[in-house]
Amino acid sequence: MTATASPDSASAGFSLLELMPQVTCTLLRITGPDRDVALARLHSFLGECLRDCGGANDAVILFEEDGSRDETLTEVLRAHGVEWVLCAARGVFRDPPWAGADSPRQNVENQLLVALAADDLVALVGKVPTDAQLRRWIDKGLAPFRFVDPDVLLSTFDGRGRMVWMRGVQARRVTKPDSKVLGGQDVKQVLNPLDDGSMALSSARLDFQPEDEDARLRDNVIVTPDESRISWRRAASMVDLIGIVAEVFDLLRKALAGSEPGQPFPMLATRERDLTRVRDAYAVLLPASGVLETEPGTDDSLVERVERLLDVVLDVRPRQGAAVEVDVGFGGACCGTLLLTPRPGPGGLALDVGIVAETHPADLREIRSALGDGDLFEVHYESGHVYRNGTVYRESLVTVPFRNFDWRDFGVFDVATEKPKITRGGLQASIGEDGDRSLFAWVVENFRQGWLLCDDGAGEVADFLHLDDKGTLRVIHVKPAHTRSTGRGVAAARYEQVISQALKNLGFVDDDRLIEELTSRKRPPRAWHDGAASTAAEFIDRLATRVRSDETYVLIVQPHLRESVHDAARAAVDAGKVTKDSANLALLDTLLLGAQRTVQTRCTDLRVIGCAG
Repeated sequence: MTATASPDSASAGFSLLELMPQVTCTLLRITGPDRDVALARLHSFLGECLRDCGGANDAVILFEEDGSRDETLTEVLRAHGVEWVLCAARGVFRDPPWAGADSPRQNVENQLLVALAADDLVALVGKVPTDAQLRRWIDKGLAPFRFVDPDVLLSTFDGRGRMVWMRGVQARRVTKPDSKVLGGQDVKQVLNPLDDGSMALSSARLDFQPEDEDARLRDNVIVTPDESRISWRRAASMVDLIGIVAEVFDLLRKALAGSEPGQPFPMLATRERDLTRVRDAYAVLLPASGVLETEPGTDDSLVERVERLLDVVLDVRPRQGAAVEVDVGFGGACCGTLLLTPRPGPGGLALDVGIVAETHPADLREIRSALGDGDLFEVHYESGHVYRNGTVYRESLVTVPFRNFDWRDFGVFDVATEKPKITRGGLQASIGEDGDRSLFAWVVENFRQGWLLCDDGAGEVADFLHLDDKGTLRVIHVKPAHTRSTGRGVAAARYEQVISQALKNLGFVDDDRLIEELTSRKRPPRAWHDGAASTAAEFIDRLATRVRSDETYVLIVQPHLRESVHDAARAAVDAGKVTKDSANLALLDTLLLGAQRTVQTRCTDLRVIGCAG
């Protein structure tokens, strides 16, 4: 349907400076040689979108202004270096969901469009055009525009991740989530390659802190990279909006002129740039409407289209390469076959959706219309790739380093000896006595401040427990190096047993459970306070004063790995060189990252003490 213009201009006697738009911008770059021609084509396209009712009953264009009649607005634009503006609004009429199709009742939504341009950058603010309309125009119409590169957009507005929305790229199975939403003080620190390497970023809310202290745009900025969109969850006056868009343009210019953008979320699924690696499609899947509704900035039309396709069957017949044939139909009855072919396009990857065969043309046209041009469904491939909305993803294969090493000098202590020689008083009485240079003696020497308890023995929680004056609990597990030789290399196997013990005993790392366990010991464990002899009862009393906000760390004391060997192996990994130590370090990273993830479910974090030098 086509929208009609309002007979009485709603902008008569109305200043555009009175507008209060939501700060949600889709960002474009002009690529054509003639900027004026490009903006004229954009103006024409936006007019078509305003007149297109889509699935609505009717639409009325309320006003469409280029700002030339408002001298004050012109001065504001000039002051911020914005050279082109278009403001328009329309009313869209739909049947209420609770009323029948013949009901005289109508829901009306007033939609605002603001388009701003400076140099080769354009910002589109509002719900017109939809993401699907814009991507189709750029990909299919050979428009002289491009979306901003997703990595450039993310690196431009980088900051601590407050919340991320993700969707899985792995084959769907009940043991892995299809989507994920994570929130926290810095979600980047929470992401784990073992859990999240199969997740692709949809949107991220970032604590963006610009260098300019007077900048308006800051704090919680939502970036949706594949849609080339940023959002700031608040409305702004027209003057503020123009200033904010000018700031965005300035930031983007600097980012585009700079070096290769970084990877703010390297643990997540990566973008595949080479289509020749994509092969053997095996499934075409639709997202659940509930998943779409939770993601920021989702078009309502996407949810409506998913609901129109609830009864549709999509049976895949793979072809060579990335193309795929799909038999489609309602209720299991095939009404035709579509051919989906990803190809490089101006907006990223475009998807050609062609008709191979049709037996029920009306049903096929309805399904074809609802499926769109790749903005809604996913194509999964045996090569491990997923096509989604103009991007092909692959599960991340990046080896993320374990960062929580604490390098310590073991001095005169013997890194290859775990416990002291047992004297007449038993093992615990022998710690630190008669020239003991074992790792147990090293722990007693290096954790002198606060309360220390040795729980070594049958049914132990850990080798040692340490409490400091702030209430921080350290659960310490000790294992010796395989050899005293300074030539020892990286060996993941040296950590397997001690990691297993630490994870097995995580259930005891609860204050009440720990107090109960220590109290039940037939023979009280040996204890120290500030390096002097103490009692287990005093340690337990101190443990009972802890509160839920106190931190708990699991410490692995394993001096087999030397700092210099670690650093050399890490440099080899970073340089892409395969050596025995670099290969073993990758295995050790995987082992420790997996353990860290498990530890963090019950404790603050995992730390590993290695040998300095």
